[in-house]
Amino acid sequence: MKHSTTTTRKPKKAAARGSKGAENRPLTNKQRVFVEAYLTTWNATEAARRAGYAGNDVTLGAIGYENLKKPQIEEFVEKRISEKAMSADEVLLRLGEIARGSLKPFTKTRDDDIWPDLTAEEAQANFHLLKKIKPKRRVGGKPGDEWVETEVEIEIHDPVRALELLGKHHKLFTDKTELSGKDGGPIQTEDASISDTERIERLLALADTARKRRSGNAPDGAGGNQ
Repeated sequence: MKHSTTTTRKPKKAAARGSKGAENRPLTNKQRVFVEAYLTTWNATEAARRAGYAGNDVTLGAIGYENLKKPQIEEFVEKRISEKAMSADEVLLRLGEIARGSLKPFTKTRDDDIWPDLTAEEAQANFHLLKKIKPKRRVGGKPGDEWVETEVEIEIHDPVRALELLGKHHKLFTDKTELSGKDGGPIQTEDASISDTERIERLLALADTARKRRSGNAPDGAGGNQ
C-alpha cells in the first residue's frame, strides 16, 4: 500500500511597512548623518542636504520627510533624543551642584594672591558650573619695552537661584499674603444678613422706582432723567 503526501507551498508575504524586521534594519552611514543633522537643525530639508542627498529644496524636503517616516530612522531619532534629554533626577542633580558651587575649583593661590586657573583638573571637571568666561588683554609700553596684561573674568551660575528652585521643588517655601484694614488695623466686618421682611420691602421699593423711571416721574437721585 502506497501513501502519498502532497505539500502546498504558499508564497511568502512581503514585510509590511513598520514591521519589526524593518525597525531592526541597520541604518546606513548617510541615514545616521541625516539623523544627527536633523537633531541639530530640526529641519528635514537641511538635514538631507548635510547628509549628502542630491536635489533642490523640494526634492530634499521630500527625501527628509520620507526618511523621518521610516521606522528604523524614527526609532533611532527617539533613541538619540532620549540620550540627549535630561531626566528629572539629572535636573535636580545639576541644580544641587550649582547650589553648592563656588569659584574655588577655578582659582589658585600664588604669592598670597588669588588667580584664575582654568587648566587645573578640578576646574576642567566643573566647567558646567561656569556661566561666563571673559578674557581681557591689554598691551602698553614703548617699542622694545612693551608689556602685556591679561585678565580673565569668570562667573559661575547663581547658587541662590538654584537654591530657590530646589526649595520650590521640595515645597520648602510658602507664599504668605497679609491683609489688613485701614491704617494697618484689623479688617472691619459687618453683618450683611437681612430678614425676609426687609428683603421684600427692598424689592418692592426697587420695583416702584423702576415704574416711576419708566413714567418719567422718578424722584431726585433715583436715576431718572433730569
